[in-house]
Amino acid sequence: MSVEEPSIRSLSDEPPDDSGSYVLYWMQQSQRAFHNPALEHAVRLANERDQSVVVGFGLYDRYPDASERAFAFLLEGLAETAEALAERGIKLVLRRGRPDTVALELAKDASLVVCDRGYLRHQRKWRAGVARRARRLDDVAIAVAVGLCVGKPVGILVASFLVVRTGIATLPSGVTWGMLLAGGLLAGIGFTMALFISGLALEGASLEAAKAGVLGGSVVAGALGMLVLVSSTRPSR
Repeated sequence: MSVEEPSIRSLSDEPPDDSGSYVLYWMQQSQRAFHNPALEHAVRLANERDQSVVVGFGLYDRYPDASERAFAFLLEGLAETAEALAERGIKLVLRRGRPDTVALELAKDASLVVCDRGYLRHQRKWRAGVARRARRLDDVAIAVAVGLCVGKPVGILVASFLVVRTGIATLPSGVTWGMLLAGGLLAGIGFTMALFISGLALEGASLEAAKAGVLGGSVVAGALGMLVLVSSTRPSR
């Protein structure tokens, strides 16, 4: 089944992720294994990249206006779709959660994401959110790491300098600015509060990216802090 170019719309100008191991088809509206243009487009892209296709579906308990009967019908259909996809060598990953959150989680290891076109308001909102947030995952991790490695020491040093410069306080005897820099870097080791704030502000894949940034930033800040501390406390010859 060929897919006409006018029916294909790019939601992101980002290049494919060459580190990804598969092409993700985020199944939303078209819950079928055949006569599905979005799925066939994902298969074509996967073949071009010599990768497999993974179909992802988010089963959302609070789907608008859904009933138990609707969920039963949906699950029966998904079971048949999973069997049909398996015959084509395609894996269906069914996860419980908001469809956009599930898509972002599965997109972390994907080179490309293909979705079908749902026309309902919440479907359009989810689709736009995935396109926007998928581009920002790396930025979230980097921003958190830079905040811990750079923001903490700069903030501590600048605040200390202003307090000392205005005469409000003085450096304790034996304490140097190098030691203060080391302390600022070591303050970048953030787990409890950094993860707490991330959990309040983010969710899903963005939260996982923030956690990676906290871990990476803490390791770097700790290592740099120890190096600066050893250097600043080493007796001069």
